[in-house]
Amino acid sequence: MDKKLTKHDLKDPDAFISNMSRISTMAFDHRRTVTAVVAVVFGSGLLWAGMGFYNDRRENRAQTDLFMAEKKLKSQEEEFGKSTNPPTNPAEKLKKEPVKATGNLEADYKETVPLLKDVISKHNGTQASVIAALDLAKLYYDYKKYDEGIAVLEKTMDMAKHPVTRGLTIDQLANFNMAKGNCDKAIGYWQKLGQEKTLSFLQGSSLIKTGLCYEKLKQFDKAEQTYLRASGLTNDADTSKTAKKYLRLLKKGSA
Repeated sequence: MDKKLTKHDLKDPDAFISNMSRISTMAFDHRRTVTAVVAVVFGSGLLWAGMGFYNDRRENRAQTDLFMAEKKLKSQEEEFGKSTNPPTNPAEKLKKEPVKATGNLEADYKETVPLLKDVISKHNGTQASVIAALDLAKLYYDYKKYDEGIAVLEKTMDMAKHPVTRGLTIDQLANFNMAKGNCDKAIGYWQKLGQEKTLSFLQGSSLIKTGLCYEKLKQFDKAEQTYLRASGLTNDADTSKTAKKYLRLLKKGSA
């Protein structure tokens, strides 16, 4: 479960952005195999079957390669103590201390990165390649390789056919641009999320981040309007509560 926002987070937009980024990629933080993707991202798995992914031979081959890439990703994350699924077996818990990451993506994930890139290039156009791109983009984001992440996601966006993968792709493009300081582009992507009804599950977080971007651009009137809109989301109590706090801070700062 993602941590709750603290008073510090409410005064620190970057901290909030990081928290919202974790929320927007929650499905991919908690999946590590193709089976887990089906279970976590697509609920019962019926959505995958309904869209015919498993009936297509090309998709099946892509799924197999994605499985191997994500298996290696999980293994390397466990080496760094980053696994979201800690071992329950006592013998596993007694293994050596986590390896310290070097801070160089190609060195830390020297086996995973090529495997993910191979899925993307070899199976271009499949939904497995979209998930591989999201995996790779997350690594790029963690290592602050924003240009590389944007390039991967831009090529992926139109191939993401399911609302969840499409929504996450667009949201991450916005996050990357915001991290680079390109708030105008980020806002454009979040507005795109709001224009597509099937992507409404990301509406709350995108409105909050849009408001933060408007503040960075010193467009305080637009920030206020965005927070007001977010505060009125009756189906998203957490976002509404957070928006009201940001609105109070905005008004207090302009007083």
